[in-house]
Amino acid sequence: MTSNEDRTAAIALSRRILALARQHDHAALLAIDSDPETGRLLGSSDEELAKAASVHLRGARAWRRKKEDANLRRLEEARTAIDGFDIARAKSLLLRIEDDYLTSESSSLRDGVLLDLEARSMESESLQASADQIIVEHLPRWKRWLRRRG
Repeated sequence: MTSNEDRTAAIALSRRILALARQHDHAALLAIDSDPETGRLLGSSDEELAKAASVHLRGARAWRRKKEDANLRRLEEARTAIDGFDIARAKSLLLRIEDDYLTSESSSLRDGVLLDLEARSMESESLQASADQIIVEHLPRWKRWLRRRG
């Protein structure tokens, strides 16, 4: 491409980025940002439009980091909930994880949390079954005891 074609492409790209920024379409901005040509075109342009577009791409990257941090926080809270046998809360937190914004670290952490959740669920079911069995075995005695007292 000649420099005139690069300039034209940079202006068109900048306008597209600014239009997406007005729509708050961070996902589309991130898709544009991942294209290697984007950095080259915007970096080679001295236009104010290209500089403004670069600012919006940095904003989209910051937005993605917030999403990744929120996922990580939810995973840590889910781990704490599992440790406290709060399985319903852990499931709720895991359902709020956004897969598109999982880093490799948080993805492996999620897999570990899911395994721990399954283990706690099985443990909880076992405890519930034991409690049901104890109630069935001791209920007749308890009823007799209540009749004697009454």
